[in-house]
Amino acid sequence: MAVALKPGNMDIDPLHPRTDDMSGSIADAMDHEFDRLLRAAQLPGLTFDMTDRAVRDRRRLFVAIARGLVIHLKQNSAAFSVIVPAPLPAKVGASIATDGV
Repeated sequence: MAVALKPGNMDIDPLHPRTDDMSGSIADAMDHEFDRLLRAAQLPGLTFDMTDRAVRDRRRLFVAIARGLVIHLKQNSAAFSVIVPAPLPAKVGASIATDGV
């Protein structure tokens, strides 16, 4: 079964405007990686208090970037190709090449 890309979402419940869906999302990974990089450079780390407007603004930016990324990938899905070797191996999967991550 395929796993869906989860960009993240904020303010998804109009009756509870601070209801977010960030757990396990691309935006959440970006936010935590930004914190890790700041700390690795011996700079002050980020805070994650969702009652802080600056934190919500930062996370909203990451949600926007992640959503744009997912939309772009979906709109350009023809850029991806899957090559299946013959004979078919016992386990088929995909690998994603990364640069230093």
